[in-house]
Amino acid sequence: MIGFIKKYWKALIVFFVIGVIVIPICISLMFQINAPFGFLAAEWGASDALAFYSVLLGAGVAVWGVFLSIRYAQESYREDVRNRVLPFFTMDRLLVRARGFGLADLLPQESPINENGKYYEEYSVQEFYFTIDGQNISVRSSWTDEQKSTISNCGVEVQRNDQSGTWGWLFADFMHIPIKLKNIGLGSAVNFHIEVNPINNKGCFSRGFTIMPSQEAKFYIYIEKFNENVGRKYEIILNYYDIYNNQYEQVYPFEIKDNIRFEIDLSGLQKRVKMGNHSNGTH
Repeated sequence: MIGFIKKYWKALIVFFVIGVIVIPICISLMFQINAPFGFLAAEWGASDALAFYSVLLGAGVAVWGVFLSIRYAQESYREDVRNRVLPFFTMDRLLVRARGFGLADLLPQESPINENGKYYEEYSVQEFYFTIDGQNISVRSSWTDEQKSTISNCGVEVQRNDQSGTWGWLFADFMHIPIKLKNIGLGSAVNFHIEVNPINNKGCFSRGFTIMPSQEAKFYIYIEKFNENVGRKYEIILNYYDIYNNQYEQVYPFEIKDNIRFEIDLSGLQKRVKMGNHSNGTH
């Protein structure tokens, strides 16, 4: 309907001016002129003629409105049927790990090796590891060895005092937050990014990938020097597109609290930040 009005707006204005203004004025003027012959003299007044004309005009507009409604319903039905069978392809870039000659014997047995003895593997990353150190935020495809050790030991390390020869406990000042995502919607999330930012500031974001309906993804947040960051506020932003190029955001603010805890708003209200170009048939 809106497309029809945009396409024929000039013709609609002309129709309105002629049908609603010009013709009623002409009818009124015609009844003010004396008929040159008796048989041309009207037996009704200008008000009767205008009433008759208004009935015809209203009937014509009603028929035209019914025609447009039927046409719009048919287009909507065809569009709905088309969307049910609409194929759509997404593209995720694969990462590559490779080694040269002479290193094949050093690799695990399950490592993919081609016929020339070279190590080569293509893989995609859908798990991301964010590290927060104050206002500095970084993202990796895995934890560092030191972070892995800290997490696996729950931050507790046994350390020996060289002077006294005694052993003691060393507690790391950190927090590890694993988070799981699941697409519970009906459509795929295309070019899906995870961002972790300080409030009102820029942080960093993950590589883009696609999450199909019911598919899950994971990411992790590692907070360095936890107690030094108490009171700082951050936000997790999920940024993605649907197949019609509409862009959406879901924002999850969180704050680092004392006593090694944090508070996060899990409402994640969805907001459309950009409308796609579905109206012109381009996806």
